[in-house]
Amino acid sequence: MTTSPDKRPAGSRDRAFSLVEVVVAMGVFAIAVIVVLGLLPPATREVGETLDVGTAQRLAEAINAEVRRVGYDALVPALLVSNAELRDLADDDPRLFWADRDGRRVGDSRNMEGVDERYFEIVLVRMDDLSPPGADSTAGYVAFTGWLSWPARLPDGDSGGRVVARAQRSTHAYNFALTR
Repeated sequence: MTTSPDKRPAGSRDRAFSLVEVVVAMGVFAIAVIVVLGLLPPATREVGETLDVGTAQRLAEAINAEVRRVGYDALVPALLVSNAELRDLADDDPRLFWADRDGRRVGDSRNMEGVDERYFEIVLVRMDDLSPPGADSTAGYVAFTGWLSWPARLPDGDSGGRVVARAQRSTHAYNFALTR
């Protein structure tokens, strides 16, 4: 058998990728990476939304406990009469409640003054078909809906944060009833 000067059998060729093959492989890899990276922001948003929903559920449980603690007579004046009244509600209305993003700090506008993050907006609205406003003195219970919407305000460095339009918020409704 004859060998070439570099000690390889005669007729053998080096097997290697050509420049074209390397460029094509890098292009396919780059496209795959771009597709995978494009999937990350929606997944991140979904995780954030799931966390917010969990916080909203914990806030609803906290609202239920607080409503039972304060009692019927203290709660009834804090209820909005109808959903229509919500449109005209001012940020400093004492019937409007706020919570920060993790749900640890909750209060009305007086308790949350100077807090940049008022992430959850909480409003309690009477179910007037089940609990007519004129029957409070004789009623055995009051039924109401707790509306939680977020993000109500986003931090911007100024006191109070940047207001987010209601149409752009996620909203959950929780129904409650409180007996005398």
